[in-house]
Amino acid sequence: FQDLQADQSLMACDVICIQETWFEDQSEQSEHYTFAGKSNVFANLGRGKGVAIYFPEEFQPIPRRVMESHFQIVGVKSSRIAIFNVYRSKPAEHNEIVRDLQDMIEREGRDSEVVLVLGDFNFCERDVREHPVRRMLMAKGFHSLLDPPVSSHIDGNCLDQAYIKKNDACTLQFQAH
Repeated sequence: FQDLQADQSLMACDVICIQETWFEDQSEQSEHYTFAGKSNVFANLGRGKGVAIYFPEEFQPIPRRVMESHFQIVGVKSSRIAIFNVYRSKPAEHNEIVRDLQDMIEREGRDSEVVLVLGDFNFCERDVREHPVRRMLMAKGFHSLLDPPVSSHIDGNCLDQAYIKKNDACTLQFQAH
């Protein structure tokens, strides 16, 4: 965590999304895991799992948090943007994560200028173009921010992914780190 706090370019970001938090439960969100000037929302489920979003005051956490054994989803939204942070283990049931993610996007992102879905999806975007999660996002009008997909894993796979859907009036700009 100290490495994150020491990264000045990361700390300059408005919203910070982290996957694989490794916290055992919600009680581990103590004052030791805060960033100055940012609120947070977590979905913790143990070793190698979990997601967190750190965000400024113009954002609010989305009330629904998904904490299934093989995938976790949290979200925040402002008056203009909705952001969903996802961690998906390889054994996750495709229909369950697609259903929950689609439901959150439709309920919380419908009035937003921009909807951003990102995280560690544990499938290679370059090799598995027809994965059910990716297929659902593309069918909903999202496109990948990583075009072409960039290796994010030691084996050269593109497991970390970011998808965006903007309406025609959107003037917001984004930068992925």
